[in-house]
Amino acid sequence: MAQMNPHLILHIFLPVLIFESAFAMEAHTFFRSFLQIVTLAVPGLIVSSFLTAVLAMNVFDYGWDLKMSLLFGSIMSATDPVAVVSLLKELGASKQLGTVIEGESLLNDGAAIVMFNVMLEMSNPYMTEPTPTEIFLKFLRIAVGGPAFGLVMAKITIIWLGNIFNDAITEITITLAATYLTFYIGEAVFKVSGVLAVVVLGVTLSAERTVISPEVEGALHKFWEMMVYLANTLIFILVGVVITEKAMNDIQDKDWFYMLALYFGVNIIRGVTITFFSPLLKRLGYGLTWRNAAVMTWGGLRGAVSLALALLVYRTEGLETEGKKMVIHCSGIVVMTLVINATTIGSLLDVLGMTDISPAKRMAMANVVRFLQETKNRSVNMLKIDRFLADSDWSAVEFGTLISDPYHSKSDQLNVEENFDLKPHSHCPDCLHSFPTEPSPKEYKDMFQEATLRKLKAQKVSYWRQFEHGMLSRDAVRVLVGHAEGAMDKPGEYVNIEEIKKNWQMTGVYPYLKRKLESWIYGKDRVKRTEPRKKWRQIIYKITLSGYFEAFIYSVIILNMVPVIIEFQINEENQVFFAGNASHTNFGAEIPADEINNGTYDGEWVSYVYLMNSAVLFLDYRRALSIINYVFFGIYIVEALFKIISYGKIYFKDHWNQFDLFVIVLSVVDIVLELGAGSDEEVVEVGSAGGDASGGGVTGIQLLKIAKIFRLMRISRVLRLFKALIPRIITWLDERINRKLSFGYNVGKGFVCGEEEVSKYVDQMVDNKAIARTLKDVSNRQRLEVIKELGLLQRTHPGIAISVKTRQSIRSVLNVLRDATNEQREGGLLDDLEYALLEVIIEEKMKKLMKLPASIPPPDPMTILRNVPWLSGDEKLLTFIRSRAKLANFDYGNTLIKQGDKPNGIFIIVSGMVRMHAHRPPSSALNAAVTAKAADSLQLIIQATDVESTEYEDYVTAGNVIGEMGVITLRPRSATVICETSVQAYFISLEDMFIALDTFTSDPSLEYRLWRICAIRLAVPILMAIDAYQGVTQEKIKLMLQRAFLPKLVEKATFVVNDEIMMDLVLIQGVLLNAHTRDEFIGPCYIPKTARKLQLQERKYMAVQPKLLIVPNPDYEPDFDVFGPGSLCLLHASHHRINTQSQISLAKSRSRFSSLSLARKRSKSKAFNAVEDGGKSMPPTISPLAKAEVTQVKKKPQAGTSEAVAITTIHTKPTTTSADQPTGQIVPKQNTEDSTV
Repeated sequence: MAQMNPHLILHIFLPVLIFESAFAMEAHTFFRSFLQIVTLAVPGLIVSSFLTAVLAMNVFDYGWDLKMSLLFGSIMSATDPVAVVSLLKELGASKQLGTVIEGESLLNDGAAIVMFNVMLEMSNPYMTEPTPTEIFLKFLRIAVGGPAFGLVMAKITIIWLGNIFNDAITEITITLAATYLTFYIGEAVFKVSGVLAVVVLGVTLSAERTVISPEVEGALHKFWEMMVYLANTLIFILVGVVITEKAMNDIQDKDWFYMLALYFGVNIIRGVTITFFSPLLKRLGYGLTWRNAAVMTWGGLRGAVSLALALLVYRTEGLETEGKKMVIHCSGIVVMTLVINATTIGSLLDVLGMTDISPAKRMAMANVVRFLQETKNRSVNMLKIDRFLADSDWSAVEFGTLISDPYHSKSDQLNVEENFDLKPHSHCPDCLHSFPTEPSPKEYKDMFQEATLRKLKAQKVSYWRQFEHGMLSRDAVRVLVGHAEGAMDKPGEYVNIEEIKKNWQMTGVYPYLKRKLESWIYGKDRVKRTEPRKKWRQIIYKITLSGYFEAFIYSVIILNMVPVIIEFQINEENQVFFAGNASHTNFGAEIPADEINNGTYDGEWVSYVYLMNSAVLFLDYRRALSIINYVFFGIYIVEALFKIISYGKIYFKDHWNQFDLFVIVLSVVDIVLELGAGSDEEVVEVGSAGGDASGGGVTGIQLLKIAKIFRLMRISRVLRLFKALIPRIITWLDERINRKLSFGYNVGKGFVCGEEEVSKYVDQMVDNKAIARTLKDVSNRQRLEVIKELGLLQRTHPGIAISVKTRQSIRSVLNVLRDATNEQREGGLLDDLEYALLEVIIEEKMKKLMKLPASIPPPDPMTILRNVPWLSGDEKLLTFIRSRAKLANFDYGNTLIKQGDKPNGIFIIVSGMVRMHAHRPPSSALNAAVTAKAADSLQLIIQATDVESTEYEDYVTAGNVIGEMGVITLRPRSATVICETSVQAYFISLEDMFIALDTFTSDPSLEYRLWRICAIRLAVPILMAIDAYQGVTQEKIKLMLQRAFLPKLVEKATFVVNDEIMMDLVLIQGVLLNAHTRDEFIGPCYIPKTARKLQLQERKYMAVQPKLLIVPNPDYEPDFDVFGPGSLCLLHASHHRINTQSQISLAKSRSRFSSLSLARKRSKSKAFNAVEDGGKSMPPTISPLAKAEVTQVKKKPQAGTSEAVAITTIHTKPTTTSADQPTGQIVPKQNTEDSTV
């Protein structure tokens, strides 16, 4: 082991150490501190090495020259602060400081190795000393080529990892192979710095870590941590063995003194170096304080790199003696820095006050501990009533579950309750009453900055959670996390919402090219082609529109290029003259051109030109090319005539047609010039003795040369081929634009989900109510702003939103299937092999989601109607609603619903976006408007006292239903709904809904479906606020509520909670009384598990029936007859079911439908009276602010049905009669195919 080659140690262990350190760093902080890191790693290394060399030359008596001393200085300047960085993380010190120290170590190692190699080559007596120019070029190649090669390898690795999905072994192997390949290829093949290449590889993969599957990332980090632990352990063991066997016997007494002096010297040199560059470091990155400089000085540990380099010198031929001393001193410095500096760095941080905890952090921690204590108390109280755990030693449970505040000393941990009261209090001098004191401006600022920082950290966690669940793409989570980290760099700042918007704002080259190409191919004014009326023109019109006609023209253009190219290849000026004539040519007797031109030749001659290395008779090739040109010209003329006959005047407005006409004009000029050159007899191509070669023939040739220029311009016809390519280019540009928009929509949706999740925990993060309210207001404002932008984007590009939503829906379902499969395996219903087979199928489908189109055509109105939850699965109900629904169009600014108005029906948004705005008046106005006799709910009366004015706002897009709760409760509208864009929506009137409710009463009835949908929506935020569901995603809660049901409650009855069936109870409306404690529960609220028996309460001031939502246990399948008899045999169970169904049918026949029957009958009578008098007294069906003239258009029955669909297309043009009473004019629109369903 002692004989092991140091190169082997360096090349085996160093890539692992470098990559893990670079990969574990936070890329954002590293890039922000990059200039600081480079300053310390390159100039700082040079200064430190030079000072260490001076120290060695003046203190040691080894006789080292400057070169040898610089070699030693480069070895001692390589830092390895692993222990310091780890301690900084444990103590919660500045993350930026740790990144600077660790980043400096990475680049420092690379620069030290480069300098070491140069100085080793200069110090070795057996090697030729390089010139300064060679040193500079070598340093430039190594220092610049290494990072460049590392970046290339990083991009290759990212592409490689991007095609792998949830394969831990493959992804770990790829990162391991990429690390060693980068190091070895860089060092051995390209002769660049392998260390710097691996640093760039690690940092780039850290910045692009989303290419690694979320399920694999944890295992990947654990693998590399284990590799680093093994590498460090083995390096120290090997070096220790080498030192023990080779160097220990050669240590002299003076070496111990030199080692001690060197220890003090390297620490002082590091401090001097940092101080020297501190003016620059203060202005770069995150800046530099004197405390940070002190920690960086004391944290300059030495480690494995220095030991490996020292061993290399020891193993170099000719430097054994110097290398032995270097190994001794290097080992001593490594040991002393690890034993002294690393163990005392914590005390230094305490002395400098860098571990002090701010009051804001203490208050935040106290809030969390208090929340945990409350959760523990509730859990203990719940378990005390458990029949199996009731006799537990609860004092031991209390002691064993005690959570202490980690920011307090041990003596204070016994008084946990005192730690919760962190706010300063004052006392009244007269009554000694205690009241909290407001924080000072500085304390408020610190608390606010700490609160915003915690909120941003929570947002990052939310983004990563969405990515792990497949709700965010790799690029989207990287962008969102980057914005959050950028805001964290600025104390008290929020995520820049304007930067978020830029992700879906289309600017740049793609939209510009698309606009230009569309303008080129279609023109500015796109005129729609109309089919001619005459039959013979219709025939030509169909011919020109056929694909065969276009293919024929493109084939002609391609063939036309052949004679054009041939003519281009022929040089008419280089004619060759032979004796003879066109019939009998003597190719062996070539006549000089001068004799022909001067007229000195007295015999017969003939002119030839060379084409494709063959002599061709000038007259023959010219005649052939002319005939071919006439044929193609005729085809272009016919094409133009066909299109003019088909399109008429529109033909001349198209750019491509104009270009075709231009080519035809050039062809006409070409032919005229060719004919003007004279006939074959006028052109002297075949002559005889005494013939004049300078007469008309010369003029003809000149004309032909001019014509040739025009003929060569025929090659422009090939540009017409781009007409077929441009639509494909536009399609490609559309795909790129759609991907950009899809990415932006994904970013926006992830931001909105993050804000919604984090807002739930703001009260736990912040103890100050004013700060919490500010954070909530800002979060809600940013959330609504992004929702509005996304709604506008969906209106403009509906396919983008549909694609993102479809992808997330598929992934959500696949996540549920994967979790269900895992539960089946854990329950013993699947063995490992069966589970693996199903997991492969599910993950293959997840992988295919990455190739989902960026844009999917939006569904038609009928599909949206079919997907409404309470309509799906019931064709009869769907057919009825189709026959009564009116498809209406609304302009921007129209009001669909006004708060406080009586319900008039349901709106189902088909396209567009609406804004929902609700205002709860202050207590004075509410008390004046609400009395006990007029109130519909006891909760409304309670809210009438001590209530502040609040505002609620949200945006709703296609696919959502508005007004369901008003139909089943008949309460006034709780919000105002205004169109933010042009909106298309189905409207179902209240009367039609009443008819449907009285008609479709079979289990599950329509009323039950509506109540269940509304109850689930109300139950989601209620359950998310319960401690038992903290940390459970909203999707999982919604999935769990899909099994929830509403029991049949009878007034003045007692409701017994059955633990075997019921897991959670949520009171949706009404009042229930705890029969044991006499506590009242007012809906909507969560009923705790301690309530075992509930009584229905009758209130004179309440006209609503209590509704209770039951979340069943996972092993229970709900039925509509929940509270029937107990276990029965099959015979009696069937009799009981028949009797129950008979009672239900009897109830239906009597039309006794819940508590809405009386109100419904009254509404019906008003509606029928309105119909009889011609609609004059008909209540408003579109908006209480507008009068409408509604025209119903019956569509022909569809195949297989006998129902006709009523369609109404309504356009509103808002006008204002007064400031308080805006009105709208609704104009019936003529029915077309586009407005029917």
